[in-house]
Amino acid sequence: MDDGKQPKATMISVSDPMKPESKTGYVTYKITCNSTLENFLSSKGQETTVVRRFSDFYYLYKLLQRLYKGIIVPPCPEKDQKGKMMNQDEFIDIRRAALDVFINKVVDHPVLMKSEEVRIFLEATEAEWLAEKKRRQEVDSGQTGKKIGGFFKGLLHSTKNTMKSVSDDQEEDPEYLKTRLFYDQLEDKLITTHEEAGNLVARIEKESAALRSFGTCTGQLSKFESANLETSITSLNEKCVELADLQVEHARKLRIAFEAPLKELKRSVRSVKVVINDRSDALANLQMKREAADVKRKHLQQLQDPNRPGVVQEKLAAAESDVLTGNRLMEEAAKSYEDLKDKMNTEIVRFQKEESSELQNVFKKFAIEQARMANQSAQIWKDVLDNVK
Repeated sequence: MDDGKQPKATMISVSDPMKPESKTGYVTYKITCNSTLENFLSSKGQETTVVRRFSDFYYLYKLLQRLYKGIIVPPCPEKDQKGKMMNQDEFIDIRRAALDVFINKVVDHPVLMKSEEVRIFLEATEAEWLAEKKRRQEVDSGQTGKKIGGFFKGLLHSTKNTMKSVSDDQEEDPEYLKTRLFYDQLEDKLITTHEEAGNLVARIEKESAALRSFGTCTGQLSKFESANLETSITSLNEKCVELADLQVEHARKLRIAFEAPLKELKRSVRSVKVVINDRSDALANLQMKREAADVKRKHLQQLQDPNRPGVVQEKLAAAESDVLTGNRLMEEAAKSYEDLKDKMNTEIVRFQKEESSELQNVFKKFAIEQARMANQSAQIWKDVLDNVK
C-alpha cells in the first residue's frame, strides 16, 4: 500500500552489539548502509558494513554541530552513567536502539545526508576512520589559540554590555525571542515528563515484584486450608506469577516505546538550543566586529584631522588599511549571522513538524500498550474469579 511517502535515500541499521571480553573494553556496533546517493559506495549496489563504538557516534555528533552552524543536528545518546545501573544487556540494547535512531535521523536530514563526514563515518574502514579523526584533531589543535582569543573577546564584550546595561537581544527579532523562550519552557516540561515516565515504569516493576512475592505467600498459605480453598489459592498464586511476568514485559516495552523516545525528544530540544546559542554567538561576534571597525574608523578620523600636526604617511596608510580590514570582517560577520538566521528559520519549521508528529506517536504507542496490558490483566483476574466460584 502506497502511503504517499518518498522512499528513503539511505537505509541504515545499527545491530549486533559486541560486548568486550574485559571490564576495561568497550561495546562495538555493526552499521550496515544501503544508499542511492551518488557519493556513497552502496549507490553502486555495494552494501557496506563497518564497526563503530559509542564514542565514534558521539564524535560524529559533536563534529556535525561544529561544522553545520544553524542546522539542528539530531541528538546522539549522551554518556549515560545512570543507565549503566540497569541490567547490562538491557542497557546495551536501549543504547543500540538510540544510536540507530540517531544515525537514521542524520541520513534523513536534507543537509546532513549529503555531508562527506557522514559518508566517511558510514563507509570508511576502521583504519581510515581513525586516520580521519586524527587529521581532524590536528586541524582543531591549530585553531586552539584563535578559540581562546575569541573567548576572551566575547567575555570582554559581555562585560561591556553589562556595564552599559544593554543586551545583544535588543537587536533580535521579538518573534525569535518568543521562540527561544518557548524552547526553554518546552525543555523543562519534557524533562519533567520523562522523569515521570521513568517513575511510572519503575512503579510497574515494583508492582511486579510485589505481586510475585504476594503469589508466593498465598501459595504457602494454601497448605493450611481445605481442599476447595487450596485449589482457589493455588490458582491465585499461579495467576499472580503469570501477571508478574506480564508486567515485567510490559515495563520493558514501555522503556523502549515510551520512556526512551521521551528522552530522545528531550535531547532533540537541547539540539535546538545549541543552534539558538550559535545564533547568539554569531550576533555577539557581529557586534564585536562593528565595535572594532568603529574604533578603527575613529582612529583614522583622528589621524586625518587637519589640526593634528606631524602625522606620518605610513601611519595614515596603515590606519586606512585597518579600516578596510575592519569593514571586511564586519561584513563577513553580518553575512554569517544572516546565513545562520536563514538556516535556523527553515530548521525550526522542519523540527516543529517532526517533534509534534513524534510526540503524538509516543503517546499513541503508550495508550496502545496500556490498553493491551489492561485487557490481559482483566482476563487473568477473570480467570481467578472463575476458579473461586
